[in-house]
Formats: sequence, C-alpha cells, structure tokens
Amino acid sequence: MEWDLRVAGLREKEQREERKGLVFGCSGRLLWEGNAGGGCSRWLRGGDWGQFGEGMKVGCGWLREKKTKFAIIHGQVADNLPPPPSTAKLLQSTSIQKVRLYGSDPAIIKALANTGIGIVIGTANGEIPGLASDPNFSKSWINTNALPFYPASNIILITVGNEVMTSNDQNLMNKLLPAMQNVQNALNDASLGGKIKVSTVHLMGVLKRSEPPSSGSFDPCYGDLMKGLLEFNSANGSPFAINPYPYFA
Repeated sequence: MEWDLRVAGLREKEQREERKGLVFGCSGRLLWEGNAGGGCSRWLRGGDWGQFGEGMKVGCGWLREKKTKFAIIHGQVADNLPPPPSTAKLLQSTSIQKVRLYGSDPAIIKALANTGIGIVIGTANGEIPGLASDPNFSKSWINTNALPFYPASNIILITVGNEVMTSNDQNLMNKLLPAMQNVQNALNDASLGGKIKVSTVHLMGVLKRSEPPSSGSFDPCYGDLMKGLLEFNSANGSPFAINPYPYFA
C-alpha cells in the first residue's frame, strides 16, 4: 500500500496556487513549513546555501519570488560557539525569522525572548519511550521546556525525535505516534494547543517517490505507522518535516 503525498498537502496544483512555504538549512534540512501564497516554482532545487556563523547554517526559503525568507539550524556540536545573547543579537540584525534547535537549550531559548524569531525545539529520540508511556512525563517536559519561556520566546514547533522512522528500531517507531499524542495532550492541558505545534522530522528515505509531488508516495514498508503520523499532522495542523539532504541526491 502506498500513501499519496497529497495527505501531507503537497499537491502539485497547490504548489502553483497556494504553495506551502518550505525553509531549509544549508545541509538541506527542512526548518519550517508555513502557508505562503503563490510565486514558488521550484521543489527542493536551486537554493542559495551558505554558512552563517559558527555552528549555524542558513538557507534560502522559497516562499515568495519578491520576499525571500531565511531560517537557520542552530547546531551546538562545534568549537568556539558564540554565547546565546550574542547569537540572538546577531540574528536580530539579519532577515532570519526562524531557528531550529535539535534540543531545548534553555539558554538559547531565553536569549531569543522578545525577538519575535520563531523557535523550533525538539525532544531526543531517547525520550520517546518515556513520552509515549507516561503522560506525566510529557507534562513535565512541557512544563520544563516550553511553559517557562512561552510566549516571550516564540516557540512555534516541538519536534518529537529525529529520523525515527528510518532508525530500524521497531520499538521506537511504534512509540513515536503515542509520544507525539501525549506531547500534544500536554500542550492542550497547558492551553498551548494550536499555539505550539507538534511533529517529527523524517529522513527523505521515507519517500518511495518524490517527483513530481502530485505522484509522490511513501515507501509502503512504513504502512500504517506513517498513515497514523500523517493523520496526526492533518488533525492538528502541524507541518510534515523532512531532512532531504539535497547534496547527496
């Protein structure tokens, strides 16, 4: 069984008429998917990539022909990283509007307070079993990593795990959707449902075919697991996020 990419809102017609904006880092990692009308004619092609400071990568997002937007991934596995306040000040001097963190470093989240910059935070893969099995752990995670900072820090998305579906860990794969549901429920209980979205980040390998988007399909080996994740995205209005790695395409 193949799941049509149209479930994730990637119809070719919508690309031309009501395109959802996709913002990537220079490694090709998808940072954010947001509504942006028209003007986009390319699909994972031809971006202008470059470095933006130590440990930060910047990419061009094809949102509108005349109004390009930028976002970065703020990696922290590097030497001589600037302190968070310096990073925030640097970002404010640019056109960068969104930042993805692989984790939920409170120093960076605090430093970005009152900047208006959208922040994507994430849970570790190792936290997924606990999030899936214990709703109280999910509430604790939200109470620790989101509530103390929001809304001063503009947290817009929580990614539950990274590339779990291609990890070959069947137990972890089975727990991904319950973990996302518990995180969503914790946000709802904190009156943050709809304000902060929940998703996960996939490897491009979950797709069997990606071009043209109207003929796209997921690898059938992911079956009902992927269907459940897509239904979650659709029900909660959260983005389908993917790490495409175009340099290896």
